[in-house]
Amino acid sequence: MVIYEKGWDGKAIKAGSQISIWEPTVATLPDLTKMMSKTYVNEVDVRKVKAGQKVEIGLDAYPDKKLNGQVVRVANVGEQRPNSDAKVFEIAVEISGTDPTLRPSMTTSNRIVAHVIDSALFIPLECLHSQSDTITYVFKKDGAKITKQEIIVGQTNANDAVILGGLAESDKVYLSIPAGKEEDEIILLQQMNGKRKKLKEEEKKEDKPAVAVPVSITTN
Repeated sequence: MVIYEKGWDGKAIKAGSQISIWEPTVATLPDLTKMMSKTYVNEVDVRKVKAGQKVEIGLDAYPDKKLNGQVVRVANVGEQRPNSDAKVFEIAVEISGTDPTLRPSMTTSNRIVAHVIDSALFIPLECLHSQSDTITYVFKKDGAKITKQEIIVGQTNANDAVILGGLAESDKVYLSIPAGKEEDEIILLQQMNGKRKKLKEEEKKEDKPAVAVPVSITTN
């Protein structure tokens, strides 16, 4: 396997191409013992990514195969990807070890482990609501009643939010706003008095049927 160099026009060198005496290289042999995976992270999440973080890598050509790697470089300057309005930052991932199935230019999926919590109480992001960008609350099933309970939110990922206060493991919360409960008074947490901070942005939630779901806890 060889990788052909590109000429001044950006096209790979082929039969008939002119070779400069200053750049006589025609092709190189790739070192398959050191493979890199390139991925992109949006500008909102790039602050969470740092060199040295572990990465779980999947191969589109081999869905059952899972590889490991680590972040080795985070781009300092963002770029605009085709068909996207958001800025993204390139992340270079070094794949650990070697695998005979790996080939240059294969498509990979990269799951960067930015933070690990051994034991946490968490709920789906769809359960979170905010008032005046200062109070985060959920609709909690309290016996035969439904209450608007203020909560303290910790770390979040693309799907869930860690709950630091306001809920217990046995509580049940609603994924969407129950009918007729939107204007109810919020039960505030006393320990949050004087500590509430304005959120940078408010999550936009889609209206879904009200469904009570149990709060979950996980231990690794």
